[in-house]
Amino acid sequence: MSDLQAVARRFGLQPGARIGIVGADSSSEALLRSAAMGDTHWESDPQEGNFGLVFYWPKSRNDFAERIWDLAEMIAPNGAVWVMFPKKAYLEKYDLDM
Repeated sequence: MSDLQAVARRFGLQPGARIGIVGADSSSEALLRSAAMGDTHWESDPQEGNFGLVFYWPKSRNDFAERIWDLAEMIAPNGAVWVMFPKKAYLEKYDLDM
């Protein structure tokens, strides 16, 4: 199994899935897109939807608190929101208070 296949499996990326991406930098979004298999529908920074998965990179603790419930409403009944917290070095570099 390749590293990208392992990423896809870990996050539940399935062929044909509808996936929302919120707040990702371009390299993170590119990694997710390259890990997906099959005919996957992607939408960056969606405002509404019925997604199987939503990947969310909060910019601060307040951003997380303000958006998490809106994101939860965007998922399908058996969907999930993945909250992607950066590594400690990133938090320190950008003075984030996660």
